[in-house]
Amino acid sequence: MAPTGEFVLPIGPMPLPDATSDETNNDTLKLFTARARAARPSFELCDDNRAEVLALCRRLEGIPPGHRAGRGTPARHAAGTDP
Repeated sequence: MAPTGEFVLPIGPMPLPDATSDETNNDTLKLFTARARAARPSFELCDDNRAEVLALCRRLEGIPPGHRAGRGTPARHAAGTDP
């Protein structure tokens, strides 16, 4: 039973990023970056982590990871060893 005033809005998968995507032109990367910054304010999508972040987004097939977003590291998520 939903609390008063709450509603559920089902959404489909988000757009998968490609090699040229960044957090300014892809909603999936925007969400990932926002959630990562909520957990670690210093997070930046950069050349050092881009491959792992893109792999994670593709592994999740555009479905936001919910409560797991921003936890662990992109490499651990992509490898399937996330907390």
